Amino acid sequence: MRLCLLLTAKRWSLRFAPAALEEPTQLFQNGEIWCVSATVIRTERDRVPEYFHVPCLSAFVLEQTYYDTMRRLAEFATTKMALKPPWNFELGLAGVNGLYFNWENDPFSLQVGSVYKTEIVHRSLLRDIEPGVLDELVLTLSSKVFDSVGERRPADLYGFPPNRPGVPHR
Repeated sequence: MRLCLLLTAKRWSLRFAPAALEEPTQLFQNGEIWCVSATVIRTERDRVPEYFHVPCLSAFVLEQTYYDTMRRLAEFATTKMALKPPWNFELGLAGVNGLYFNWENDPFSLQVGSVYKTEIVHRSLLRDIEPGVLDELVLTLSSKVFDSVGERRPADLYGFPPNRPGVPHR
């Protein structure tokens, strides 16, 4: 069985509904589950100043989205579908050539990039769904995104791990 999480910069969008896994998820007869969304990557300028590059992605949004979605997906697979690991997990970003990256929570913070790859993917055999194992998958993908723009992911960014990525109170 393969569980996939994929974010894409393409114009179409399937949204992840946290409660029901009904709207965004493609659930196949073989047990494969996909969660796809284009909503976390800003592709439209809207009222954003010209000096701000689009498309762009916030590291905070990336990590929090994968942290939450992976846990919901693992819970759904085990409780609603009665599936047990091991699972092939694929996390990634597609259509990201030219993507800029903000690694502070402020959407107008310094941007790095752009990405010169069309996709960034991490595949792993998941034998256990303990929180530390799921955290390691998110960290690995996030590190690959940072690497793609020539940066190193800071340790303990947004308090993650061991906690859910969060914005420090000021």
